[in-house]
Amino acid sequence: MPRQRLPSVPQALPEPEPEPEPVPEPKQEPEQEPEQELLRLPCGCLAPPPETAGAGGHPGAGAPHEHEHARRRPAVLLAALVGVGVLVLAAFLFFRGPDPAPEAGRPAPTAPRAQVPEEDPPAAVATPGSYARSQILNSGEIRVSQWIRSAEVVPGVDLRLPDPGVTDGSIRATEVVVTAGGLPVPGAATVGARAQHYEFKETAELVHVTYSLTGAVVRSPSVPGRALAQVTSLTADGPDGPRRIDLVGDVTSAACLTGVDLAPQPCGEPDDDGQTWRVVLRGADRDAAVQAQVDLG
Repeated sequence: MPRQRLPSVPQALPEPEPEPEPVPEPKQEPEQEPEQELLRLPCGCLAPPPETAGAGGHPGAGAPHEHEHARRRPAVLLAALVGVGVLVLAAFLFFRGPDPAPEAGRPAPTAPRAQVPEEDPPAAVATPGSYARSQILNSGEIRVSQWIRSAEVVPGVDLRLPDPGVTDGSIRATEVVVTAGGLPVPGAATVGARAQHYEFKETAELVHVTYSLTGAVVRSPSVPGRALAQVTSLTADGPDGPRRIDLVGDVTSAACLTGVDLAPQPCGEPDDDGQTWRVVLRGADRDAAVQAQVDLG
């Protein structure tokens, strides 16, 4: 008997397992550089922080703008320092205020007079007496260097113009500088019609005086270049001995005003050099005014 084939029953295939859904990867947030605190300078300005290391731990390995900041940093610091200096100066001027005005009744301080370099005393004052070298300039100014030696140390000296009857009040000795024993002596810078006293810091026997006589030279109205020097030096109270005056310039003659009537009398004589007229006065005539006739260039 033939085998009967049984109908085949289809077997259900197992359903495939569902594939697992892919897990999304976590998003990586871009790393943010930590904020760097700016430096505050004394002026109130903000300066950039110090340079930090870039990628790899090496300075300058960061973004290109970091290099630009690094290049600009010295200029920023320099500007900040300049700002500090300006603020300090402004504060100093503000708090100092204006210079105080001199008190009422008190004269304002004056600048010290220029000191004339000390000269060596000439042989003419090796003994007690007075020696003056008066240089008559073409401008009409007379520059005088005068030495006075006393027989003993003295505490001071009086300087005066010759007898006021000789002058018209316009003659002045200006820029007067006195030294005694090599030390500067305080006192008036001008000697006019009134005598001036100079008190020494220490007693001394040798005194040096320099000054300029102004208003002493009168030009001739009729002879061009001719002039008369009415006074050629100061007189000093105190020293004994002769008074010698060397007149330097184009001197044609000299006269001394002596006696009660102050009549001019020829005096002195030209020196061998042809540029100096030498006058020596003694005794009662030692304080006479010495005049000179000169030719000015």
